[in-house]
Amino acid sequence: VNEYMWWLRPTTEMHWIPQGFFMSFWGFFGFLFLVPINWYLQYTNAGAGVIEVDKQLRKFTIVRDDELLEDIDFERIEKVVCEYGALTIQNNEMYIVTKDMREIHFMDGMEPITKRQLERKAAELSEFIGVDLEVDAPTG
Repeated sequence: VNEYMWWLRPTTEMHWIPQGFFMSFWGFFGFLFLVPINWYLQYTNAGAGVIEVDKQLRKFTIVRDDELLEDIDFERIEKVVCEYGALTIQNNEMYIVTKDMREIHFMDGMEPITKRQLERKAAELSEFIGVDLEVDAPTG
């Protein structure tokens, strides 16, 4: 095979054709197309949001991309659920369940946190709102 494909012969140097050509092509087009997309995503900050839990107004509010997604009274919240997987950081999530059994997930796009941190934050949130905390842990 290496008689017909001379670039496959063992050597200590990199051949310009095809390796050097390919690496130049990859670097140029990677910079030309991927960098502007990355700059755009950083500039627009898509997915940025805030969760506001107001004890005086007794409201749980979720705003993402400058758009109000949820505005829930504390009276409509039934419980806070803390759910985590068997591994250290796998499917760790905290969400609220309303009285009409609707699950409101608000941790989308957040950095993964450990089970201990998740349980602490869920306990603080449920105590602040004044509802029960349910922990869904894996069995076995």
